[in-house]
Amino acid sequence: MILLFAAALGAEPLVRVVSAAPFVLLESYRSDWSAAHPEVAGGTVLVLEVDPVLLVLTNRPGRVLYVGDAPVEILKRDVALGLVTVVVPGALSPETFIYFGSIALPETITAEAGARELAVAQAAGLQPLRIPASATVDIVLDHAALAGR
Repeated sequence: MILLFAAALGAEPLVRVVSAAPFVLLESYRSDWSAAHPEVAGGTVLVLEVDPVLLVLTNRPGRVLYVGDAPVEILKRDVALGLVTVVVPGALSPETFIYFGSIALPETITAEAGARELAVAQAAGLQPLRIPASATVDIVLDHAALAGR
């Protein structure tokens, strides 16, 4: 079982991991969700239950959602249900931190800024979240076909 951790920030914004699906892409893509623009060939799609207030879109920077020291790529926000679906590039380690960091635009986050955010989250105190084993499924995606839709 993979343990995930959420920083205790305010009203405990991360409630739980709803599902996790490791994936491999037939064709990789370049992510624009950090300053590094990593090439994504696989990873994990997570559905997280969070404080719905943190999912409301505005015309200004907001709290960045991190896994470890890197911002995640948000695929879908469901404010009414308090659910967010994200892409985490690469493999998740058995102990990974998931948290909302400072207010910023994810695409401006450098490796150094991500490391600082992780250090702040760790210093704030952490609560474990567990990925339900029954919700973990390996999948293969054809990103090129999905992008063409």
